[in-house]
Amino acid sequence: MGVNYFLRTIQCDKCLHTTCEKHIGKSSTGWAFSFMSYDDIHSFQCWKRKILDPKKLIFNEYNDPISKEWFFEMVNEKQQCKNHYDKDSGREWYVDGEGYSFSRKEFR
Repeated sequence: MGVNYFLRTIQCDKCLHTTCEKHIGKSSTGWAFSFMSYDDIHSFQCWKRKILDPKKLIFNEYNDPISKEWFFEMVNEKQQCKNHYDKDSGREWYVDGEGYSFSRKEFR
């Protein structure tokens, strides 16, 4: 079982209406967190900069808001898992320089 996470941009400061969703990645039981790779986001540090932008909010696939602190704690705890997706899984997976799992193709 897994849960997908998305980054949204706040469009209205008064009502916190959001748009411009990007799939951050997925947390699956027994696996390290799997990040999505984009042209402008290809490492954990790139994602971290995007997520820490005050105009960005995190939601899970059930549309629940997720705190940035909780998200980073969850990702770091999952780094203890030794299971990473790899090229043998049939998708374009890689591990960045800090050891975080990434996919070049959309997954859910």
